[in-house]
Amino acid sequence: MGIHLLPLVSPFIMIGLGLIGLRPFLSYRHRPLNRVTPLMQDATLAYMWRILSNVLQLLLYVTLAIVILSYGLFRHVPIHHLITGAIGTLGITLVSVCQLLVIPYGIDTILTHSATYPWMGLHKQFKLAASLSAFYGGILALLAWGCVNWMGAGGLLGFSMGVTLAAFYMRVSGGLLKGASKNGNELGIARSGQLLAMDRRNPGSFLEMLGGILGNGIGYQADLMGSLAFTMVSFYPVLSGPTHLFFPLQVVSMGFLACLPAYAWCRYRIQSRHFSNVYLEGIYITITLAAMGTWALLQHTGPLNGHSPMALFMAYVTGLLGAILIGFSSEWLTSNQFSPTKTIAYHVTLGGSQAMAKALENAFFSNSLMGTVLVLIASITYATAGLMGLSMGALGMVGVIVVIMTGNLSGPIASLATKAATIEEQSSIICQNSERIEGIAATTIAIRGGFASGAALLAAMALGAQVLALIPMQPSLGHRAPLFIAVGLLGLGLPYLMGSLISRSTRKATQEVIEEIIRQPREIPFLLLNKATPDIRVAVDRVSQRIMDGMILPGVLLLTPPLLLAFFADPLVSMALVVGAFCSVFNAAHLWWTLGDALYHTRQYIQSGHLGGKTAPTSAVLASLDQTGTLYRDVLSPSSIAIIKAMLMLTIVLLMIIKELS
Repeated sequence: MGIHLLPLVSPFIMIGLGLIGLRPFLSYRHRPLNRVTPLMQDATLAYMWRILSNVLQLLLYVTLAIVILSYGLFRHVPIHHLITGAIGTLGITLVSVCQLLVIPYGIDTILTHSATYPWMGLHKQFKLAASLSAFYGGILALLAWGCVNWMGAGGLLGFSMGVTLAAFYMRVSGGLLKGASKNGNELGIARSGQLLAMDRRNPGSFLEMLGGILGNGIGYQADLMGSLAFTMVSFYPVLSGPTHLFFPLQVVSMGFLACLPAYAWCRYRIQSRHFSNVYLEGIYITITLAAMGTWALLQHTGPLNGHSPMALFMAYVTGLLGAILIGFSSEWLTSNQFSPTKTIAYHVTLGGSQAMAKALENAFFSNSLMGTVLVLIASITYATAGLMGLSMGALGMVGVIVVIMTGNLSGPIASLATKAATIEEQSSIICQNSERIEGIAATTIAIRGGFASGAALLAAMALGAQVLALIPMQPSLGHRAPLFIAVGLLGLGLPYLMGSLISRSTRKATQEVIEEIIRQPREIPFLLLNKATPDIRVAVDRVSQRIMDGMILPGVLLLTPPLLLAFFADPLVSMALVVGAFCSVFNAAHLWWTLGDALYHTRQYIQSGHLGGKTAPTSAVLASLDQTGTLYRDVLSPSSIAIIKAMLMLTIVLLMIIKELS
């Protein structure tokens, strides 16, 4: 009985610990704040209403489309799937909004405690990230348990569809804001000539800060939860019975509980001032304890779908080790501590084309390495436990999601604190301590990326293969091969068409940021004299309006083909579209991310004092390369992965709904 209650008890534990950890930060809301925090609150509130309204519109459009098509063709509406889908969409959106509202108070607290020793600020920053992640994961796990307990597998399908669609919207819009604000701020201050990159008079500074926390923080958190929901659904075709349906949630609950000793260890290491690799240590402890807990769970559960506990455990461990391998290989190819990025920096002195050629060389090699590792993981997991082994491997990558979310959120929070200290012109001690904390938080970026991208692609392979195995093959399908090929080619081109639209939206939003940087000092009296503040609400509203308008066509392209093919075509035709899109994303997503990350770290390496430092004659080339890399790393790569997850999830859920209705 205890194991069966684990998916219910562990979320309450995480929610309670999260609220206890957040209480000290919320108690600061009554004291006088610095001048940056109120402006950041204005920015978050303005963007929050935009996100809420647009996610609600997305939910409404999808619901209406499914209701009209299902009732028109089958005279029945899948009401339970729609309700659980709404629960998933609203749940992840509201929890993300709560995170967005709390973080500015946390920044104020972190800066206050960074005035003496770096470990004090790091302790507050780690506590804020861990508490927000625990609360986030606990709420969504509890909602998932409720949906599964209410209506079984159908509840899991609907909930996961809602989470994935909302995660797509927040991930893509957050990446758009981050890319547009970062590039727009650099270009805007160059045209203005009167402002600095981090300047209290500059609206672009606050837009860049908001973009960083949304793109790398809130959007990434939502994307991780989408990957987890995606992975849990991959168990749907191979598990049966009310008890076994909770198995993925039980594995995730083991990951929740494994975070607790890791959290205690990290706090001890920070307070004892041995914190240089504290985030890596936390990940290793959580992985080890989660693996031990999963082994005990498998021994208690017994064989699943004809596979022994040992076979399933081997698939789980293979996924864990594969994610670590992907992360460390990406770290080696992109970090400025290793030779590949240092070589790109040397080629910058030879010209921008030479540096780009070297960066592309490394990116293509990384892409081939990523593909090889994923194929190897898929082969091993399939050999050990068949199609269920693929799902276990993907679950191994996201089963420790809370510690991955903690490490991920720490980076944007630390970066935001550093920028806030610069804008506020805090003492040199606070600025130095903030920069040191930011460097510590950045130690797990590549590993987190390996877990996220690897889990998404492996789960897509697992779910797609399982659904294809369930579709009955008819001998007369041969004459329809040209149709399958045509739809598959359409799927190949669809992500690139959406990438084109997203790039256009980024360009327009970047131009809006530039115009705000030029317009506000001209129209707001005494702003340049530092006797007034920029109108952040107007700036955020105008830029976010550009971004949301730019999300309309990609959203239509994401939703329309799966809806029409699912209701009016053969299931194999629908899967042909998804397979084509998956092959396209599989090839491009990791390449774009590696290329952009390598160019970013190349600039950081040179500006830290190497090869001429910030005054090097290659500064203009570096800025251009980094701006190009921002588009690849922060916009196109995460958008493409979010697109394939949302498209595949929507297709699978629609096919299952149609199967039930017919």
